[in-house]
Amino acid sequence: MLAQKVFYLSILFNEQTLIAFLPHPYTVCKQVPLLKKTMISNNLWKTNRQLATVCLSHPFVQGIANGTLSQKSFVYYVGQDVFFLKAFARAYSIAAAKSCEWKIFELFHTLAGGVKEELELHQNYAAQWGINLENITPGFATRRYTDFLLATAWGNNIGAIATAMTEAER
Repeated sequence: MLAQKVFYLSILFNEQTLIAFLPHPYTVCKQVPLLKKTMISNNLWKTNRQLATVCLSHPFVQGIANGTLSQKSFVYYVGQDVFFLKAFARAYSIAAAKSCEWKIFELFHTLAGGVKEELELHQNYAAQWGINLENITPGFATRRYTDFLLATAWGNNIGAIATAMTEAER
């Protein structure tokens, strides 16, 4: 199961290269060119089509899509997402620092930059609504996952970090 999760995450990381992170205690990274990347992506979507449909049908997602989600719900979501994204950016940065190859360092650094851009988007929403995103109280699930993620990032190699991030990347 671990290898499968790392494999899925690696596809999300880079469309042209499969980056295999070996589990602890190994720290070796291996890059393998992907020959059939679209086929892999299609298989993943087909396998998870029912789950994706259920998620897209959720009232929260529908409320965002059609503009009926209450501002209170959206503000709570943005706050939780900001808290989560800050932990994610830190984990990407820790993984970058622990990377065994420069290309992998650059990859994690780029991913952290993408998170920073998303955080700036949230800051724009917050500024429009007069919300202070620096004093967020994380929900139970947000706190538990971010604590787990950062503990994993600080105490393990990049393979474990990448695996810990897999659930959020789906």
